[in-house]
Amino acid sequence: MKLNDFLKLYEENKEVAIESINVRNYLPIAEKYALAVNVADSCFLKDEDGILTINTFVKYMVFVNQFLNTYTNLDFEDADISDIYDKLDVCGALEDIIKTTGNEYNEILTLMNQYISEKMEYENSPSKIVAKGVAYICDIVEENANGLLGLANMALENIDINKILKVINKVM
Repeated sequence: MKLNDFLKLYEENKEVAIESINVRNYLPIAEKYALAVNVADSCFLKDEDGILTINTFVKYMVFVNQFLNTYTNLDFEDADISDIYDKLDVCGALEDIIKTTGNEYNEILTLMNQYISEKMEYENSPSKIVAKGVAYICDIVEENANGLLGLANMALENIDINKILKVINKVM
């Protein structure tokens, strides 16, 4: 059902509108977890120091959108995510749809928050940050190693062995 048709029907009769769309009341746990991970992964950001953060607004909007796409047969007709949210929220339909799914919304939200917490704890752990720093330094050394070896090679080519031997003989 197209979103605007649903909203018109919802204004006329909420119960009939909710019954007119197919709302899933259960999703297998593996699919719930996949949905949670997919939403979370789309919202992670790394700052200039490589610290993992999350855009919570995007997380919420993407989650609601993906939840509605997964649990209902509503056709959003390429509408903007925030426009869909506003249209459904302002009239109360969003809350009614979520209630229809039982505890599914909260279960997926819990899975998503656990995944985010674990990933951020791992990615932002002191050992991971130190490892990233060491890898960065190794990359710089590797990039510059050939240049340094070239300079050392040129210096060795210009050494006068006879002068070094004279100095050694005088010292001994």
